[in-house]
Amino acid sequence: MKESKSNQNIAWYLEEGKDCDVVLSSRCRAIRNLANFPFPRYFKNDDGERVQSLVLDAFSKLTGCGNFMTIEHSSLSPVNKAILEERGILKNLVQRQKDNVLAPSAILMDTSGKIAATVNANDHLRLFSFASGLDFAQCYNSLVVVDDQLQNSLQFASTYDFGYLCSNLKDVGSGYKFSARLHLPSCVRFGKLSAVFDYVKEKGFNIESAFPGQSNAIAAGSFFILSSLDAISGTEYDQVAAAESVCKYIVEAERKIFETFADNKSTVLRNSIIRSFSTAKFSMLLSLKEALDIISHMMLALKLNLIAGISSTELSGLLYRIQNGNLSYLLETGSFEFEQDVKKDRHLKIERLRSLVLQEAFESISLGNL
Repeated sequence: MKESKSNQNIAWYLEEGKDCDVVLSSRCRAIRNLANFPFPRYFKNDDGERVQSLVLDAFSKLTGCGNFMTIEHSSLSPVNKAILEERGILKNLVQRQKDNVLAPSAILMDTSGKIAATVNANDHLRLFSFASGLDFAQCYNSLVVVDDQLQNSLQFASTYDFGYLCSNLKDVGSGYKFSARLHLPSCVRFGKLSAVFDYVKEKGFNIESAFPGQSNAIAAGSFFILSSLDAISGTEYDQVAAAESVCKYIVEAERKIFETFADNKSTVLRNSIIRSFSTAKFSMLLSLKEALDIISHMMLALKLNLIAGISSTELSGLLYRIQNGNLSYLLETGSFEFEQDVKKDRHLKIERLRSLVLQEAFESISLGNL
């Protein structure tokens, strides 16, 4: 079940990033729609085919932006769709259909995984860029290169007063939105999360649990998603600066609270870390929430220099490896021997694989400083 070193080098989320102890990753999303075509929900006749053909042709002319592969949305298996949703590419995507026929749509992926796009989903074109740690500038700059070259071939719908036109009013303007995955165990542990939420809301951003099925108050593993609410507040540069400013405030707040117990290393905290490690090492079945809580405690332990034998990027990478989509892919492509009662239940097989992934990742961890 081990990933090859070459795959590890390719995965963007395994790279070291700025302030990655708090901001695990950054994402930039840009929306564009072609002039003289209706939004996908109002497609008629061959509108969908024409839009997709124009967009794919424009991508074929890109230079210096990476190598893109095209995947027809209709060819994706449920498992592949789940993985792309977990990676933040197909999240909140709504496929449009008319007379029970789906409009043609596609996903474009750069081979590095850092840049992706969807065609004919909620809008004609959605562009995505990812970076490890706090780096909205890199995400934005990567998309600008693609956006500028696409505009050599495509005419995007825009007006002087409103900017780029999008299917959702909150996306009108620059068309850009920014989000970040955060790890805030100190704010949660010391009851300071409400102050962070109030500040974020005041600055025009939203913050919520990073994983589905979890409320903000008890977000699994203290992982959250910060996201901008609209795309019309200032220029793109203003929006990048605003997103980075909010994240820097959160980084400072989390680190300040962390310092209050960094030197103390209380028995309660040490006990939580030991219990999490023991649960990972000896459990045969793990739910997603349990795994997220374990990873969170290991991140905290590493930050406190209480453990060794694993890196912060490896722990961040586990957040993708233990999700249902990725585990379902392993289940379909791998060969595993399950216990008699487990092999009859897909849900139990997923939880069994999740426990094996963590046990393998934690093989070299040393608890010497505990």
